[in-house]
Formats: sequence, C-alpha cells, structure tokens
Amino acid sequence: MVLKNGVVLLREDALLAIHREEPKQVPIYDIRIDDYIIQRLMKITTPIDIKLEVQCLRKLNFSMITAHPLDTGKMEVPEPKGRKSFIDEWGRQYIIIDGIKFYVKGTLKEADLDEKNWDPFLEIRYRDIKEVLEIAKDFVVIGRVGGTFERALLALGPTQFFTYIYDRPTFIQRLLKKINEYWIEVGKIEIELGVDAILLTEDLAYKSGPYLSPRHMEKFIWPTLKQRIDAFRKIPVILHSDGNITALLDSLVKLGINGIHSLEPTAGMDIGKIKEQYGDKLVLMGNIDCGELLTKGTRKKVQETVRKTIAKAAPNGGYFLSTSNGIHRNVKIANLLAMCETGKKYGKYPIKTSK
Repeated sequence: MVLKNGVVLLREDALLAIHREEPKQVPIYDIRIDDYIIQRLMKITTPIDIKLEVQCLRKLNFSMITAHPLDTGKMEVPEPKGRKSFIDEWGRQYIIIDGIKFYVKGTLKEADLDEKNWDPFLEIRYRDIKEVLEIAKDFVVIGRVGGTFERALLALGPTQFFTYIYDRPTFIQRLLKKINEYWIEVGKIEIELGVDAILLTEDLAYKSGPYLSPRHMEKFIWPTLKQRIDAFRKIPVILHSDGNITALLDSLVKLGINGIHSLEPTAGMDIGKIKEQYGDKLVLMGNIDCGELLTKGTRKKVQETVRKTIAKAAPNGGYFLSTSNGIHRNVKIANLLAMCETGKKYGKYPIKTSK
C-alpha cells in the first residue's frame, strides 16, 4: 500500500510485530527523537512541531510513533548565569543548558501530598496525542504513560526516596498509589482516543541490575504496575526501562507485560538470549547502543551491529529496530541513517538467522 505522495505505509508491519506476528519488514521505532536531530535531518532551523516530527519519521522509514501527554503547572525558578530552570507539577526541578534538560533535585515534601492534585482529565494534556492520531494515520501510535517509581523517585529526590522506603514506607505507598491512579486514568483516556498500544516509561535498573531489592519490588512496585497493566489490557502494553532488567523479566511476564523497550546492550542485555527465552512471550524493541555506537562508532560498525541484532531478535516476528534509549542530539546523523538503511535492507522476512 502506498500513500498518494509516495510514502510507503508501514503501519501493517508494526501492527503485526507488536502482536508478535511476522511482518514483511522489521519495523523501525524509537521512543523519542531530539528536536535538534529533526532540524538537521529536515534541513531547517525553525521550531519543531508534531507535523515536522511525523515528516522526519517518515523520512527515516519509521512505522510507529510515541504520543505524549502534556505536563502542566511548570514553574520557572531563578538561576544564576542566565540559565533556565523550572519545577514541574511533580516537584522535579530541572535546569536547561544548551537546550538540554538536566535533573537537579526533587522538591516534593511529605506534607505536600494531600494538597497535590494531578488531574488526568484536563483536556490540554491530550492536545498532542489528538494531533498525532490525526496526522500520523500511517503509523502505529503508542501512547505514553509514566511510571510510579520514576515520578516518586525524582519528585522526592533519590536520597529521600531510598531513605523513606525504610523510614516512611506507608508514605511511599500512598505516594505511589496517588501517582498510579493518575496514570491509570491517563492511559484509559489515551485508549479511548484511539492509540494502538501503551508505553509504560518506568526505569527500574542501573547498568548493573535493579534499583530495588526483590522484596521492595514486591512491596512497592509490582502492585502499581499490575494495576496499570490490567487497566490497559485491551491493547498491547510495552515497558520502557533502561539498565539491566534481566532479573525482572520473569516477574514482568507474570504481571502481563507484552513487550520491552530499550534492552540496553551496554548494561548486559543480551538480546539473543532474551529472544530464546522470552521471544514467544515478549515483543522486543531496541538494543542498538545510542551511548557509544551511534555517537562515536563508524558507519560500518553500525551496519554490522544492526545486521547481527536483526538476525538474533527478528526471526518469527516480534522485534522493532530501535536504539537503547532514544535518538538524542549527540547521535551522528550518518549513523542514524545507517541504522535505518541497514534495517530496511536486512529486515525483510524471512530473516536470515545468526549462526
């Protein structure tokens, strides 16, 4: 199927892959693409909007796009040296340096919780999602839903959060519950609007392994995650997490997660082994390193890595070619293009498996 302007429709391949079926072509996707990269690819200097993002993704041969709900209530904070800083509605403080957002600290206090009102029914939150659904009909649209752990951790600040799981466990559970209730409603609205899948963004691990012990995962994280998965059961639910989550995969499968995004290779996520063990249970997305390979590697090395990754992960369907986190502004344009071109060349089914 071809659009009038000559753009090949790849939505069908992405739909098959996200349901662990074999498509004609390995679909390409990423959780985000930096505005600076879009400007360079599109040869423009004007601000990026959703229409331009969609055009850029078509140029890269993507077949799935993330639709993000909007945060509200951002408050600017004075900073020295003319830097821009703000505290968002969750209590997370960030500073902007050269267009890049850096986390500073958490500002949420225990006494603030009852006064916090994260309203999921504000219409403005879904402005961008509606626009994506309107203009990206040739894509699979995956609606993002944030994490309870990530929001609580950064709202309080890591030191405070990890102290509180021992000293104030009841407060942590209340905080996670309130955040979770918000995200459940957001996800339900996204599904009503027509997204094809849900992406849960919930970083659960360092490069060396999970942030929390199995006991604390069982007590604090799995209950809220299970509630979200169950609430969104009508459509596939994909978890995004950086780090080495190998030790969590059995639990995630039992909870009902349909797929995993990131599969960070520099954190020890062996996509070949994961495919062998979980390929009949999980959609796999990612494993192309965006930290070193796509920023400092050669075009030849990118091509070799993509070809080998497809051979390991794509047989029988259920794989999306994607980076290990997102297409940030330090990614080399030549390497990004090499990733996409190689995916198109070697991602045709039947896939030649690795030896």
